[in-house]
Order: sequence, then structure tokens, then C-alpha cells
Amino acid sequence: MIFTIGDKKVNLSIHNADKNFTISRELMLNLLLTYVGITVYLAFAWCLLKQWLFFLIDDKEMSREQHFLSGIILVLITIFCPINSSTIRLYRITKVSSQMQQRD
Repeated sequence: MIFTIGDKKVNLSIHNADKNFTISRELMLNLLLTYVGITVYLAFAWCLLKQWLFFLIDDKEMSREQHFLSGIILVLITIFCPINSSTIRLYRITKVSSQMQQRD
């Protein structure tokens, strides 16, 4: 491949680039489902965060300190919920697989 930078031409040789760069259909499907899942989760989390933030702002009976602490808790829950959910899912998968191995 030849790139032009200013008035200089730079030649970069890529050895067997076409032969070595293949992605299987299973990997492509896995990546696609992962990206769709992340996008759906982020959209859902954004909608929930926005709605709960409006509820938090509209509540006039809370003190300033309670508003601050509720905001911090709301942000922390939004951040750590996917970590907790994936940990629980991993635990369940390993538990089921160990039970299946014990049956054999």
C-alpha cells in the first residue's frame, strides 16, 4: 500500500493481509448480538436514569442533602447494575455446567 503524506510517498507492505484477515460467521453473529445488547441496555439505562432524575428533581419534600445522596445512589446503581447482572449470569452458567458435568 502506498500512502501520500504531503509530497512524500510512504510504502507500507502488509504481508498476506487478504489471506489472514477472515472472520467466521459465528464470531460476526456474536459481535453483532453483543453490540445490539449493549445498545439496548444503554438506551434502557438512559431512559430509566432520565425518568428517575425527573422524579428526584420534582420531589420538593426532600432536603438538599437527601437530593445529593439520592443522585449519587442513582448514578452508582446505573453504573454497577450491568456488572452485577453479568456476574450473576456467569455464576448461574458455571453452576449449571458443573451440575451437568456431575450427572455425566
